[in-house]
Amino acid sequence: MDGMPILIDRSTIALALAPTLEDVDFSTASLYRVLQERYGIRPARARFAIDAIAADDRQASLLGLSVGGPLLRCSQATEDDGGRTIERCDMVYRGDRYRFRATLVRAGSSDPAVLRDGAGYWDSDAPVPRRAVTMGLSSLLAARHLVVVAAGEHKRAIVERTLRGPITPTVPASHLRLAVDATVLLDRAAAGDGAPA
Repeated sequence: MDGMPILIDRSTIALALAPTLEDVDFSTASLYRVLQERYGIRPARARFAIDAIAADDRQASLLGLSVGGPLLRCSQATEDDGGRTIERCDMVYRGDRYRFRATLVRAGSSDPAVLRDGAGYWDSDAPVPRRAVTMGLSSLLAARHLVVVAAGEHKRAIVERTLRGPITPTVPASHLRLAVDATVLLDRAAAGDGAPA
């Protein structure tokens, strides 16, 4: 970055999975795109770990640090949809040039009571999703752009409270009015008489 090395990155992929992968010029190509388009391998998820370490002689030399300087070591194992490990990646970042940020989300429950409670939000002939992702308001408000979609007459009252009522913890969606950039999409039934559709 700006002529300063900040990262040592080593990815390992079995050539049995991707023969001739070593012939690809990765200065311009995307590894995951090549895996998907050329070999039919789709990365689906990864296990990722971070720990702080001190730079050894080699790392210090490559990153322009003193031996013992602070590093962040990241280890990643990437899997395909079937759970097969397709890549192992070891990255070492200069501790003074890198900051790790994450938005944490909670996967929803497939508990029968939760599924029963959620069934009212879906048409009677639609299957209730067995997995979901939930996010807190702080994560939503940190987004560059939000798109809010509401459909159906049963959403009219909460849309009205969200868009025109006070911003309050009793209507968490009302906080979305604090977003820097948001688009609200409503059908006529959810918009009612007072809101444009």
